[in-house]
Amino acid sequence: MGIETAIMAGLAISAGSQIIGGAMKMGAYNDQAESYIQQAAIARQESILEANRKQREIDKLAARQVMGMAKNRILTSEGSPLELLNETITLGREEVTAIVNRGNSMINYYNSLSKQSTNKGRSSLIGGYAGAASTLLTGYYKGADAGLWGPNKVPKSTTTTTTAKTGGSL
Repeated sequence: MGIETAIMAGLAISAGSQIIGGAMKMGAYNDQAESYIQQAAIARQESILEANRKQREIDKLAARQVMGMAKNRILTSEGSPLELLNETITLGREEVTAIVNRGNSMINYYNSLSKQSTNKGRSSLIGGYAGAASTLLTGYYKGADAGLWGPNKVPKSTTTTTTAKTGGSL
């Protein structure tokens, strides 16, 4: 195996390792992106459960208010009792909306992290290919400058050794 072949093999191994490294990073980033998607799904479920729990709590409170007022023969269809009931329902709706908004914010956050991770993975793979191309081109041009191949190739030495014949003994 000549020096040219050894150098080319080394360049190919180096370039291949850069591509494999980029692919490995992409795989890790894609795994991370999947984890963020799962976190978003969990945030969605937790938000829905918490909002539903809060809504049931408010419905029960409003029902207790109506029952308490009815027990005391207070009409809830007008005046202060109606205002109190409406305020309970309105404040409850605001709390439920805040819970849903907080959940949506977490979902958006995790989705954003997932997209960032996916983009980093793609960039790593592209970087691996670019690094491989750079390694191969740099190696080629350095080899060409050194005269190993290309237009500046120095031919292998074809000199022969000659021995002079002497006519007698010394």
